[in-house]
Amino acid sequence: MRSAKRGDRAEELLEEVIARLERLEGLLKSISTDPTTQLALDLVIAFQIPALKAVEMARRISDLAASIGDRDPISMAIVEALAVSDKSMSISELTRKVRDVRGTASRRIVTQRVRALEKKGLISIIKAGKSMRVRLRR
Repeated sequence: MRSAKRGDRAEELLEEVIARLERLEGLLKSISTDPTTQLALDLVIAFQIPALKAVEMARRISDLAASIGDRDPISMAIVEALAVSDKSMSISELTRKVRDVRGTASRRIVTQRVRALEKKGLISIIKAGKSMRVRLRR
């Protein structure tokens, strides 16, 4: 009789564990389809920033992405790199960050996209002599 009670209790616990796993699986499926969550995960991986900051930045980037229009991957990488930075960047620094995100980037293409993003009002270019620094508009 004692083993029957143990068996019943074990079965109840097993059913509870299965129910929890099913809820967790549903939650994970819903999270994985959320583009903001996926972007936050990409930011954590690419820039080694804390998850909470990545979520905040992903929300900001998602808001800015609507302004980009065609969602050009290089322009998105530029916005991502500038969003996680607390300071302005030179084109060389920005190109390195874009390479970190995309794998490849050229200064010429990054400069072109920076100028296009400036025209859309998303970023500011600060000129200092021959060099220029870029930052997101706040």
